[in-house]
Amino acid sequence: MLFRSRKDWWLGLRDSEEEHYRALGHNFELDQDVFRCGFESALRRECRGMTIDEETDILKWWYPDVWDSEPFRRGYGRGKEYWERQAAAAALAE
Repeated sequence: MLFRSRKDWWLGLRDSEEEHYRALGHNFELDQDVFRCGFESALRRECRGMTIDEETDILKWWYPDVWDSEPFRRGYGRGKEYWERQAAAAALAE
């Protein structure tokens, strides 16, 4: 159930993330898996609101092969922006 929900959630975001990534001149199809790892990492409780540089040690542990790659960093940045938008929207709704 959780896996299906995460998959549906990503499918809802994927098109806009792909459009943004391609507009920067990058190949989303090639980088999507690593980009998504970065995006989802920024949403984890341990990383929320933190920059990738503030979380280097934990990201090295979770993703030793890709944590410092450009697609991961771009995904993390987009995930951080997404989290900030969601948090701001939730604060306005209260």
